[in-house]
Amino acid sequence: MSDHTTTSTTQATTATTTIPTATTSTTTIPTATTSTTTTPTTTATTTTPTTTTATTTTTPTTTPTTTATTDTAENKTSKKARRHWRAAQVALRFVSKWTAGEEIKQDFNFPPKPTKSNRKHVILIRHGQSEGNAAYDLYKRDTFTFDARLTAKGVGQAEILKENIKEAANQADIVIVSPLSRAILTCKIALGHRIGHIPFVVQPLCREVMTASDDVGSTKTELVREFPELDWNLLDKENWWYTDDSSLLESSLQFRSRFQAQGIILEPDDVFRQRVHLFEDWLASLPQHNIIVVSHGDFINELTGTDLDNAKFYTWDFDPK
Repeated sequence: MSDHTTTSTTQATTATTTIPTATTSTTTIPTATTSTTTTPTTTATTTTPTTTTATTTTTPTTTPTTTATTDTAENKTSKKARRHWRAAQVALRFVSKWTAGEEIKQDFNFPPKPTKSNRKHVILIRHGQSEGNAAYDLYKRDTFTFDARLTAKGVGQAEILKENIKEAANQADIVIVSPLSRAILTCKIALGHRIGHIPFVVQPLCREVMTASDDVGSTKTELVREFPELDWNLLDKENWWYTDDSSLLESSLQFRSRFQAQGIILEPDDVFRQRVHLFEDWLASLPQHNIIVVSHGDFINELTGTDLDNAKFYTWDFDPK
């Protein structure tokens, strides 16, 4: 597990290769329709006669899955509980692989030794404090703050982040950001000085899992109008967030009204996990190697097993082969 290096308030100085100032605005960004799975976990095989043991060991994972989903639905906005549950799932997978005699590092996406392959140095950033974060801390419930923006504290956190990540930002080849406003605003404050020098791509796959109203975004038209300097080509529809079957023909306003009346619309865990895998596949397809991703707590936790506070970052060496 030493291949994962967690960085909180110190500068991100792990990148050793100097990347020239890029004028890569013409770089073609692959679409998110990759069907080939290239994550390290797909290569793990078991040839020892311990199949029965592995099956028996993994059975208990059914219980926490059911319990966590039920608790989340009842508490409606307990994102922290969902995050802790996912961390427990990572630990359970570790135990299952260990008892099955498989190679543990495969399940944790630990990359092998550096090669001249498609290895990527990724810095994952969680957005600064949002209005939704602050409201939940105060009231312990969803206050229906759709597409929450940054609080004054969140703006200050993003400004501190800018200083802490300056060197890594200057070496980055590309910035990827969630289309939720709190992530975009954090991105612009901390990394905005690189706009025009490298691509800034809005990627809906790295949005937050929908567990509360602040995970319902603004429409593509509204976002393009406010942030025209970003690359919006990967957003192929107005309502790009998770929508259930009932909302396929709804406008954004109708969806928000139904969301508030219904209390909550949860993105199923299997749908969320599949989206995270699609993001990994898309990330692997990029030609760039020094990458910054501005995203969300639950998404980063599902991707790496790491829990981040607001405006903190995590360095991830990702080898897609």
